[in-house]
Amino acid sequence: MRLKSSQPTASGTRSDGRRARSERSRLAIANAMLELIAAGNTDPSAKQVADQAGVSVRLVFHQFKNMASIYKAMLLMQTKRLGHLIDPDVIPSDAPFDERLAEFTEQRATLLEFITPSRKVITGRGLYRAADVAEGLALWTDREMEQVKKVFAPELSRYKGEHLSERLAAIQTATSWTAWYSLRDHQELPPGKAQSVMSCTVRSLLTG
Repeated sequence: MRLKSSQPTASGTRSDGRRARSERSRLAIANAMLELIAAGNTDPSAKQVADQAGVSVRLVFHQFKNMASIYKAMLLMQTKRLGHLIDPDVIPSDAPFDERLAEFTEQRATLLEFITPSRKVITGRGLYRAADVAEGLALWTDREMEQVKKVFAPELSRYKGEHLSERLAAIQTATSWTAWYSLRDHQELPPGKAQSVMSCTVRSLLTG
C-alpha cells in the first residue's frame, strides 16, 4: 500500500503563489485608494488608483468588479488597521466609569478623525448607497456598537427592552462619524473640544 505524500505538489504551490499575488494586488489597490483620498483627491479614477498602486487598470478591474468594491476593500483595510480602537476587550468594563469614558472617547475621537477624509468622499459622492460600500460601513457600525455594549455594560444594565434600544441608538448617534463631522466641520471645534462634547453627551446618556 502506497501512502500519499504530504509534500505540496507543483500545481498546488503555483496555486498558492497565485492567491498570494492576488491578495497582495488587492491590498495594494485598496491602499492606493486610501492614500489618494488622504492626499485630498475626492474622486480617484481607476487610472489614478492603478498608477498609485503600481499596477495596470486592467489588473484593477480583474481584482475588483467596480470602483465601489474598491471602496469596500478600503473600509475593510481600515477596520483591520484601526481595529484596536474599537476592540471591545481593550477597555476593562470593571474599571471606574470615568476611566472607561475617558479611554473610550479618546479612542473614538482618534478613530473618527483618522477616517474623516474617506468618509467625506463616501458621503459626498453618495457611495454609501452602493451595496458593497454599505456592507463595509455596516461592519464598522456593528463593531462600534459591540464596543459600546461591552465597555458600558454596568451602566446599560439599568435599562431593558425599548429603553435600552433607545439609549444605545442615542449613544451610537453621539459617537458616530456624522456627529463628529458636525462638531469638527460645521461647528469648527478643535479635536479636543469635540471629544469633550462627545464625552459630555455619552455621560449624560449613561448616568442621567
